[in-house]
Amino acid sequence: MKAFLILLLILVAAFGALYFTNDMESMEDILNNPQEYQDTKVKLMGRIEQRIAYGNEVVVLISHDELVIPALGQGDVPGLGKKVVVEGIVKPGLALGDTKFGTCILASEVREPHFWEKIPLPEFLTSRASELYNQP
Repeated sequence: MKAFLILLLILVAAFGALYFTNDMESMEDILNNPQEYQDTKVKLMGRIEQRIAYGNEVVVLISHDELVIPALGQGDVPGLGKKVVVEGIVKPGLALGDTKFGTCILASEVREPHFWEKIPLPEFLTSRASELYNQP
């Protein structure tokens, strides 16, 4: 019985560590503060709304709630409507001289989420974590 409880504690701790180290960024934060995220590596989750492939190059439109951000990558990506995790560098979508319009992600990876990334975090934990993170 003790061995079972120890194993259970180890599994709970391992899954908890995986879950709380997801380090997902908010798509809303990226789109509202593109200059803060520019040239920064991010990881975010959304659904594939559209995808265009040419050779090995792929452009996908990732949506979350009402927000959409394009991701440019290479290789295979999951199909339309699939939930995905995108990891990459935030770049301006179009630059004309010193003026930058829009935001995109130069994706190093577009994949289906791991099962622990799909588990919704309770609101009281996200609001408390946000309070702690934003303290001076």
